[in-house]
Amino acid sequence: MSGDFPCWRCKAKLEAEHNCPKCEGTVCWSCGTCRCDYDEVAGAANAKKLDPRQAFQQLVDAAEELELQEPIDMRPIEDQVLAALACESGDPEAAAPRLILQQLRPEQFQDADNRVLADMLFPLARAGQPISRRLLVRQAKKKKAEQAAANLFAVAYDPELLPQHVAAIRDAARKKAALGALLPAGRATLDDRASTADVAGALGRARDHLTKTGPDTDYLTAPRTAWMEYANRAEVQQIGGQFLGYDTGFAQLNAMWNGLTSVLIALSGVPGTGKTTLLQQLAENVARANRIPSIYVTYEQSRDELQLKMVSRQSRVDCGLIQRGRLEGDSETWGQVQRAFAEVMAYVEFVHIIEADATTTVDKLQLWVEEIMHRHRTDQAALFVDYLQKVPVGAGHDLESRRDEVAFVTAELRRLVRDLHIPVVAISSMARQSYGKAGLDSFKESGEIEYTCDIAAVLQPDKDAEDEVTPQSRPIKLHVVKNRNGGLGDVKFTFYPNLATFVEAV
Repeated sequence: MSGDFPCWRCKAKLEAEHNCPKCEGTVCWSCGTCRCDYDEVAGAANAKKLDPRQAFQQLVDAAEELELQEPIDMRPIEDQVLAALACESGDPEAAAPRLILQQLRPEQFQDADNRVLADMLFPLARAGQPISRRLLVRQAKKKKAEQAAANLFAVAYDPELLPQHVAAIRDAARKKAALGALLPAGRATLDDRASTADVAGALGRARDHLTKTGPDTDYLTAPRTAWMEYANRAEVQQIGGQFLGYDTGFAQLNAMWNGLTSVLIALSGVPGTGKTTLLQQLAENVARANRIPSIYVTYEQSRDELQLKMVSRQSRVDCGLIQRGRLEGDSETWGQVQRAFAEVMAYVEFVHIIEADATTTVDKLQLWVEEIMHRHRTDQAALFVDYLQKVPVGAGHDLESRRDEVAFVTAELRRLVRDLHIPVVAISSMARQSYGKAGLDSFKESGEIEYTCDIAAVLQPDKDAEDEVTPQSRPIKLHVVKNRNGGLGDVKFTFYPNLATFVEAV
C-alpha cells in the first residue's frame, strides 16, 4: 500500500509517511484504511474502521479546500474561446475548432449567456459550417441572447493562449462538479444517514472530477493503474444483492438482464404488444425503486399522454375513463385516482419526460442527461428512447441510406452509454416481414443494431397462452434474442392495455 499504488478504497495517492503500526503499510490520509483493513475483510470495504466524526471532518476539510481556492472570473476567458470558435468554424485548416470541440462541452461554460451561445455554436462547428454574425444573432434572438452573440465577434483572442483558456474552462467545470459531488454526502452525514463508505465514496468522486482526463487522453493512463482501478471496481461489484444493475421492478427481468446495467438495450415488437407502455413502465420503476433520474424521451407521444398512463397504472383505473372525465360522480373511482396522484408525487421528481423533435440528436440528448444528472447531484441515471428510428442524425453527416442513418444513431447511443456510464433502452421498429417470429433480423433497417446493442429483445403475443386472452388482458412474451453478458430466453407478461400495465406471469 505504498509507492505507486493508490489507496485500495478511495484511490487517493498514498503518502509514505503515514504508516500503520500493524502491517507497516501506508495508512491512507483520506479514508484511514490500509493493507491490514483490506486483508481482514478479504477485500470488502470496511466501513466501520473510520470514526464517523473523523470522516465528516475530512469531508468538510475537502469542501473548504476547494471553496478557498482563488475564484476566477471565467467570462472573459469563455468569450475568447467562443469568439475563436465562431470566427474559425468552417476553415478546414484552423486548429482552434478542433481543439475546442475535442476538449470542451457546452455545459462546462459558467456564464449563462455563454452556455446558450456554446449550445448553438458547437453543433454548427461540428458540421464544419461557417458562422456569420447575422446567423448567430438570429438564432440567439430566440434564446434572448442576441446582445451576447453580437458582442462575440468584437472579442479579440490570442490563438497561442487558447490551449490555456480551454484548460481553465475545463478545470473550473471540474471544480464545480467536485463540490457538487460532496454535497449529498455532507447532507446525509448531517442527518446521520451516511456511512463512512458513503463519505469516502463522495470524496473519491469529487477527486475524480478534479483529476480525470477524459476520453481524449485516457490512453495515457498507466496500464498498471488502469488494471488496479478495474480490479477494485470488480471487487466492489461482488458486494450486493442478487443482481448488479438497477432494479427494473420485474424479478424475472432482473435475473435475465442482471438488473439494468450500463448497456444499450434495443426493444422491438409487433404493433399492439405494448412497446411504449413497457418502456415507460420500466422508466417509472427504475425511478421509483432506485431513486435516480429516469429520463424518458418521446418522439411521438405527448407528455400528457404519458402522464395519463402513469396515473392509470398507479390507480388501476381505465385510461379512457380518466381521459373522458366526469369521474367525480363516482366517489370510489375518483378516490383511487386522487390517491394515485399523491403516490406518484413521492417519486415523480426523478421522472423526466422530454418531448423531442426533429432537432433532438444524440448530442442534444447527452447534454440534457448531463444537465439532469448535475441538477440531481448524481452520476447515476437511466435513459429511455421512444424510438430509435425517429432520432435525427443532425447536420454535417453525409449518409447514403436510411440504414446508414439508423446504424449511426445506434453507434452514437452506444457511445453515450460508454461516456456517461448509464443504461440506455431504445425502442426499435420491427421489420414487417418478421411479424410472427423473433430474431435479430426483426429490427427494422437494422443496420448495426444487432451488432452494436448489448441486449436485444422482441415483444410478441404468447401463442402458448392464447386461451388466457380476455378483453382486458393479453399474454405477451419478451423474447431476449441477444444478451452479451447473460443468457437468452423468454420473460412472460400479462399486458393490460387499458391500465397501461405489464405484470410478470407467475
